Amino acid sequence: MVECCYFSKLGLISGSLELTVFCSHVSFNVYKKAFKGEFMFRFIIFFITVSLAFSIFADKPQKNKTAKDSDLKDPIEVNVAPLKVEQIVDQLIFGGRVVAKDRQFLLSPVSGTIVKVFKLPGTHVGSSENIISVKQMGNGDFRPAVVRSRRKALVGEIFFQEGEFVKVGDQLAELVNPKKLLVKFLIPPEDIPLMTKDVKYSVSPLADIHQHKKDKKNQSYDEAKFISKSSVIGQKTGMISGNLELSNTGNFISGMPVKIVMEYNTRQGFLVDVKRLNTDRTKLLVNEQNKAIWKDVTLGKFYGEKVEILDGIKAGESLVVAYASYPKNGDKLKVAETKSLLEPVAKPQTNPKKKKG
Repeated sequence: MVECCYFSKLGLISGSLELTVFCSHVSFNVYKKAFKGEFMFRFIIFFITVSLAFSIFADKPQKNKTAKDSDLKDPIEVNVAPLKVEQIVDQLIFGGRVVAKDRQFLLSPVSGTIVKVFKLPGTHVGSSENIISVKQMGNGDFRPAVVRSRRKALVGEIFFQEGEFVKVGDQLAELVNPKKLLVKFLIPPEDIPLMTKDVKYSVSPLADIHQHKKDKKNQSYDEAKFISKSSVIGQKTGMISGNLELSNTGNFISGMPVKIVMEYNTRQGFLVDVKRLNTDRTKLLVNEQNKAIWKDVTLGKFYGEKVEILDGIKAGESLVVAYASYPKNGDKLKVAETKSLLEPVAKPQTNPKKKKG
């Protein structure tokens, strides 16, 4: 095929020369006067012919050289991982507060200053145990009044600290039944349709059970059951209130702030690290027969540092997770044995906030 192309070019050159010579004989006298002799005329014809031939045949070595350089380029070492379908769970996370269904308030018998808090929140007490002592205002010679428990219970919230002033009848603390705890929460009205029968609720403490301080070690989740929700939107908050019932109350006390995780949608799909995407987050790099292919993909929701891929890939494809150097589309690849190659880096993107209609 290549030889036919070059024979065609030779025929074109031959025809061009014949036409040029014919034209030169027709107007020879004109050129003779212009170039002052036949020698000069033939020299010009020879120069044009050589230039034309050189321009046609000069492309062949360059093209062969380019193809040769591409063949000799070393493949890029990469690490790969097979794409797998996994379970994706949509979550809605919001805050709440533990309250007791059965509770008793301890009231201050006098006006004065809190002297001593004997029991901390989360402490089990029997009947007639000291809870709080209050020194009456203006009676320095009298012993502080001591507020005691009246039954076996769990100390819930302590509403005042030592050194604070209280009045007669102020609620100092609460005693609760530890087996009857609820979680109260507020939720935007647009999220109410998500709260169906199949929804799963998990609750975890945001504070230490005794000191109400943040404790990263105490992050165990407990199942909760949806009980009720209000049908009225709060005028001040613009939210709807609801209640959850805890199945295991051992990690909770009344008044404790908690985190609620609502799992409302479970499905199968692809989740990949955001850093696997290109800069524009429109393509994903896969290895097809040791060749780099940047595939166009459609993104779904972001889950922290991962993103759901809705379209553009399929299970079993070889996803490039690390490389020795940045591969371009079509570059040759070689799966490396080592796992210490350079990983692509991209900043994670969170889900955009919902727009209010």
